[in-house]
Amino acid sequence: TILNYGAAAQFYFSYNTGDLANSLLTAEELAYAKTTPNTPLTDNSATVGSANGVTKMGTTLGLEGAIQMQFVFKASGLTPANLEARISYTIDGTATTDTIDGSEFGVMSSYITVVYNKLAAKDLRTVVTVGIYDKATGNLLSPEVSYSAESFCCQKLAAADTANGTHAMCTAIMCYVDAAADYFG
Repeated sequence: TILNYGAAAQFYFSYNTGDLANSLLTAEELAYAKTTPNTPLTDNSATVGSANGVTKMGTTLGLEGAIQMQFVFKASGLTPANLEARISYTIDGTATTDTIDGSEFGVMSSYITVVYNKLAAKDLRTVVTVGIYDKATGNLLSPEVSYSAESFCCQKLAAADTANGTHAMCTAIMCYVDAAADYFG
């Protein structure tokens, strides 16, 4: 299943498409791979609360090198070094909160990008919630934004555009996620 995801990513990024990751698999080996996600996909993305200096601009999934969630905010007049992102989620009943210091944000003009890639492949259906906080006061400055790899794929699969391989790649991602969850529990 991971080799099928690799091949779909190669096609999507137009990278070495003459030698796809799954090209050496036999028909019997290919038959073992998942081709359909375990359950229908759900878009669990949400934005809750109001902006208090930081506005949500968008969310996406970074797919080059690793699967990573990306949250983009506009923080006009604020210094990223004075901010932090708090990322919270629950897996198997265990609540986790991670903090990313503002010095680690991607910054372009007044826009900041928070990148989160600490979930294991088997947990990429997990919804994470991100808020931007003032480090000194602890005050929440942004709406809380919830997102997951599943949300990204659900949105892309609902879109009509299939020409660039997005549908195949998203299906392959979720099959890989589900195969990892089946194996690792």
